[in-house]
Amino acid sequence: MKEPGVEVNRAAWAEVVQELLRTSASNNKSELARKLDVSSKTIDRWLDQTYAVKEANVRRAARVFHLDLGELFQRVGYYSADEVRSLPATDPDADAVTLIKQSGLPEEVQQDLLAELRTMAQDDTARRRKFVDTALRLRHT
Repeated sequence: MKEPGVEVNRAAWAEVVQELLRTSASNNKSELARKLDVSSKTIDRWLDQTYAVKEANVRRAARVFHLDLGELFQRVGYYSADEVRSLPATDPDADAVTLIKQSGLPEEVQQDLLAELRTMAQDDTARRRKFVDTALRLRHT
């Protein structure tokens, strides 16, 4: 785990954001911000390295864009290789993503399928949050 006061590698995160802009958001900062559930200003601050990325945002980027979480954590300096090995797997769609990427389908079709997986994951997350909110309200009544 990251020690208090130790900064993540802002330059490495800015590179990741640049790559995501180019490959997953058509160089549109607003689109990337929407996909990551952050403001466009946050994207700008990550790019100019005035904001350090929070661990939750690294996790979200990995989940939304089907990136290897451990590799991403190492790249931005959140965890060492040893620490990453002890982290639990977090992408339930990893097998589906691998199948899509190895399918031989045209790139455009693959991107459409991956986008649909992201939508399904977002819908599932919203459904789970609603379930927990309801359960907590019932428990407190």
